Amino acid sequence: MDLREYHRELSAQFVSINGVETVARYGDTLAEQIAVSQQAGVLDLSCRGRLCLTGADRLRFLHGQVTNDVKKLQAGEGCYAALVNSKGRMESDLNVYSLDEELLLDFEPGMGEKVTARIERYIVSDDVEIVAVGSIYGF
Repeated sequence: MDLREYHRELSAQFVSINGVETVARYGDTLAEQIAVSQQAGVLDLSCRGRLCLTGADRLRFLHGQVTNDVKKLQAGEGCYAALVNSKGRMESDLNVYSLDEELLLDFEPGMGEKVTARIERYIVSDDVEIVAVGSIYGF
């Protein structure tokens, strides 16, 4: 059974966020709150976009593209940042996680093409590769 079918069997109600379907609720909000506060809950974020940056220049490159100091990140650490254009205007917000050999970018549903295109536009002679990892991280 896939994750969507699992949610459907639990009476999930779905919504679309930027063209990507995700669970909104299961019907009784108070019952959900009680269940999570007295037992445990899982927040399904599989609808979010995910890319990895690999290559020797990944940290230096991304540091010049976002609003946070990603060069300080050690393996296993992460931070919140905004991906900005040359005028400082935000194009997407994202979470950046430093892994052993890559940077994992986690961002809003439906933003994958836009974020990929934005990053690709500025990779000129940098040793940076973009890898789509949605099916590996989170699905």
